[in-house]
Amino acid sequence: MIEKEEIAKACEKCRNAMMAIHIAGPHEEWVEMTLPILYQDGTVAAAFICQYDADHVSVGDYGDIARRQRLTKEEIELLCERFKLEHTFIYEGTDSPCDCDIYKVVELRKMQKAAFDIAVAIAESCHMKKKA
Repeated sequence: MIEKEEIAKACEKCRNAMMAIHIAGPHEEWVEMTLPILYQDGTVAAAFICQYDADHVSVGDYGDIARRQRLTKEEIELLCERFKLEHTFIYEGTDSPCDCDIYKVVELRKMQKAAFDIAVAIAESCHMKKKA
């Protein structure tokens, strides 16, 4: 019989493998946390966390949602509105994909929820493209 403790250890091992944490090099300011979801092109998704100001962090996608899912400006705005995320367009031409960072600025203690919101936005962006 498998004990609950053994199952919990297996779950922890799985979580650690699926949600690895990578600290950026000395010239970069972010920490990357892989998320248990894939983009349509097969790339493993990640949340990028960096200090925003003295009391807040920015949890974002480093432009991956718009770029990898080939979203239009309208799709990005709809996605951000739906999940209460912010966005900054770097390039917003008429053709997709737009170059756009999607993120949420939160207190560090709320980082987990912000990372979850990014993950759910990634999942929804997959559905948006399948409907199109």
